[in-house]
Amino acid sequence: MIWEYLLQAVQIFKGEWKNARYNNNIWQRQAIKAITENEVYLGHKIYGKIQASLYEGKRKSRVPRDEWTIIENDHEPIIDQETFDIVHARRLEVYKEFTERLEQNKHFENTENIFKDIAICGDCKCKLVRRRRIKNDELYYYFSCTTYETNSGYKCTRKHIVETDMIKAVYAAIRSQIDMVASVDDILRKVNSDASYENRKDNLANEIRKVKAQIERLPSLRSSLYDDYIEQLLTEQEYLYAKIKYEKDEVALKDRLNELLLQQKKYDQTYSYENQWLSSFRAFRDEKELTKEMVAALIETVELYADRSIQINFKFKDEYEELLDYLNTIEDEVKPDEQECLSSYVH
Repeated sequence: MIWEYLLQAVQIFKGEWKNARYNNNIWQRQAIKAITENEVYLGHKIYGKIQASLYEGKRKSRVPRDEWTIIENDHEPIIDQETFDIVHARRLEVYKEFTERLEQNKHFENTENIFKDIAICGDCKCKLVRRRRIKNDELYYYFSCTTYETNSGYKCTRKHIVETDMIKAVYAAIRSQIDMVASVDDILRKVNSDASYENRKDNLANEIRKVKAQIERLPSLRSSLYDDYIEQLLTEQEYLYAKIKYEKDEVALKDRLNELLLQQKKYDQTYSYENQWLSSFRAFRDEKELTKEMVAALIETVELYADRSIQINFKFKDEYEELLDYLNTIEDEVKPDEQECLSSYVH
């Protein structure tokens, strides 16, 4: 490949690092590309490659090469002319081969990348690149790690996966989640229709009202306390002690209220049929194949590893775990077979 040749071309120039921390750095693809196609690295100074005029309202535009101003041998070169010419010629050959292949294969239509910005490398966490390949007059796509490719294998491990394999694996995982949702839906419907569920909600609402009432009473209690102090019914020490106690009580009551309101919110949103994990996966239960909409709605990332295994990180993980924790805390209301089902989901 041309990049292998380019790497060999620049490796002959050892150079000296001005900072020891760069000693183990390797040549980056973009650096190699710049050195082997920009004549500045031949030691020439070049003017007039871009023209623009703010006064005349002209935007930036490239100027033809024959209009450039070139001062040759202006500074020490980084690459010699022979190597530069060899790489340039090879680059033209590669481009010609590429355009010929494009022409030959123009009857193949490109398909949309449904894993764009979602498929990442499991090691370096960089986005995977989707490449197209035609073999035996058949088109297929695959994903690979660009960190490995652009650094000649120095900074990551080699990994790739055919797109159809990734689609099958991801769709199977989503179907498994949808099946789980159906089971949890049934259990949740039975649990939440039981009288004990409404009792828990009523008890929670009653405690919230009680704590709010206690908080609302505190200003009048503090006012009465101050009046007692002014009327010398309390000593200064007694007043300060009671005042600090009321302040601590207020902090504790407000903390308790926040806990209760959060719990009430969970009953309304997390422990209900409208749980975001349930509703999001439930929306795709009739889908027969993987779509871009499914991937975007349900998946945070798909991580690829060197052995071609993938890890799917679903959205709404917190809502999922909180719901299962809730159902496990009320296991006395869940039948034995349903408990076993929940246990398998947790583990």
